[in-house]
Amino acid sequence: MQQVNIQSGFDEKEILELVNALESKSTHPVATAIHQYVGDVNPKIELTGVEEIAGHGLKATVNGKELLVGNFKLMSKFDIKHGVDVSSIVYTVIAIAYDKKFVGYITIADQIKDDAKTAIEQLHRLGVKTTLLSGDKSSVVNFVAKELSIDNAFGDLLPEDKVNKVKEIKARGESVAFVGDGVNDAPVVALSDAGIAMGGLGSDATIETADIVIQDDRPST
Repeated sequence: MQQVNIQSGFDEKEILELVNALESKSTHPVATAIHQYVGDVNPKIELTGVEEIAGHGLKATVNGKELLVGNFKLMSKFDIKHGVDVSSIVYTVIAIAYDKKFVGYITIADQIKDDAKTAIEQLHRLGVKTTLLSGDKSSVVNFVAKELSIDNAFGDLLPEDKVNKVKEIKARGESVAFVGDGVNDAPVVALSDAGIAMGGLGSDATIETADIVIQDDRPST
């Protein structure tokens, strides 16, 4: 966890416990990072109507109030006013709203896997072009792409945007091997010539759709 920014008038401990409880319903790496920071889920928190909104985040009801945890596109979708300059933040950002009010946000520094650069170098030696498609902020995506020498990078993508990018590549007569882990990646994994899922962090939907599963989550495998 990089930083927790909770608005005055809200109890930070209570909000983090609510976020942790909701994120425990997700297999996304962000959920793992939050759990590691907050700790065990408070068993007294009762969530109802838990819903994962593709490309946006999570929604639930707790104590009769709506809880939203996800990206700032989720805030816009539910007309939550926030006044945060998201483009100025170079980390992954998790926005929070409770009872129709903006509560604040959490930033998480992306950790690039130790062998990710090796994997990209190996692909380049084989003449394979590399493209990064992500729902994360473009500033984060571009930073990671530069660090790994990835050929092309696109951020702020919804699941359908990823599908359209892959269709564009296939329309040029090129074959696509796509590696994904989240539930939002399942449609692209299914569309690709070779769909690859991460076996440890991967969602059940993506793993079931994939042609290949990397059991140890190491890109260079």
